[in-house]
Amino acid sequence: MVRKLHLRADAALANIQRELSFSLINPDNVDAIKKKFLRKPYNPEFTYADKPDTKRIREELENIKCGRTLLGRLLNEEREELLKKCDLIEAIGTTRVTNTCNEVYGKPDKKLVAKAQELLALTTSPKDIKIRYEETRAIMRETFKLLGFSYTIKKTQLITSAALNPTKRVLELKKKERFGRLYAYRLAVHEIATHALRAENGRQHEITLFSRGLPGYLATEEGMAAYNEERAGVMTTDILRNYAGRVMAIHLAETRDMVGTYQALKKYFDKEAAFKLALRAKRGLPSGEELGGCTKDHVYLSGYLAIKEYVAQGGDLKPLYAGKIGLEHIKKYGKKLPEPKHIPEPVIEWVRHTLLTS
Repeated sequence: MVRKLHLRADAALANIQRELSFSLINPDNVDAIKKKFLRKPYNPEFTYADKPDTKRIREELENIKCGRTLLGRLLNEEREELLKKCDLIEAIGTTRVTNTCNEVYGKPDKKLVAKAQELLALTTSPKDIKIRYEETRAIMRETFKLLGFSYTIKKTQLITSAALNPTKRVLELKKKERFGRLYAYRLAVHEIATHALRAENGRQHEITLFSRGLPGYLATEEGMAAYNEERAGVMTTDILRNYAGRVMAIHLAETRDMVGTYQALKKYFDKEAAFKLALRAKRGLPSGEELGGCTKDHVYLSGYLAIKEYVAQGGDLKPLYAGKIGLEHIKKYGKKLPEPKHIPEPVIEWVRHTLLTS
């Protein structure tokens, strides 16, 4: 009876999670804004895609029964997180988005901002050697093979360089993108040996929550991906500076409009990078003239630093590969988590050896 309750709740929550896509916070007029902004910076008006029916979704969430067992408590935590995401999606296009983002993702504290400023002083990385698409694809295929995963690799139209969909077991690579060689190996470690690996291990659990992501898992997820890049020798100063730039953009956006945020970021980045960072910090607002914005991006640096601290204090990374879980879940439920079937070591060792001998 309890098992059926968990399975029903998990399936219902999974369906709702798909409807509440974070990508809805991205303006749909970015291309037009960028073209005009880079000629002469200005505070743009943002437009957004249609939102799902959050009133209906709230009612569905309120009616989901999760139970009081350990799994029931975890499912209920996800239900509460999805209710907060309803708040966030409803706030898109209004000034309320800043507070709702803070509720869901938090914001950088003084210590993190200080660390970001320190990292921004790093020198930029040497230029990466560009490789053909076929070579990039071969790197991805070998990575999947080393882990025993059967994924499809597709070349599609994307805004980002790559996108992983563990649910469909698909890795998408951006059309017409010429990847740098080091960047391609970094992508293999980050997307496949961390994100896909944790999702595949999460499939060992009967409920899909462990492959979709427990509440609060994101900072740990991104932190582990960055830490694995470091272990594999593909972490660059440019990556660290970009993570630091995301934190700094959020910090600057609290007291500046988009133009002011952009101008301050230009001290550290070129025009295109500064624009992208300023836009990411201002997305969700009705216009660039408003203060505040989206605070999600601080989790990349905060998560990376948290993982490094965890390891420095003698923490064992292996239990974190049991699924898409956070550091806080290890403290609460570590002994009750199954042994992970897959670990990233085969990929990390292969990448390190390849880069050292080529």
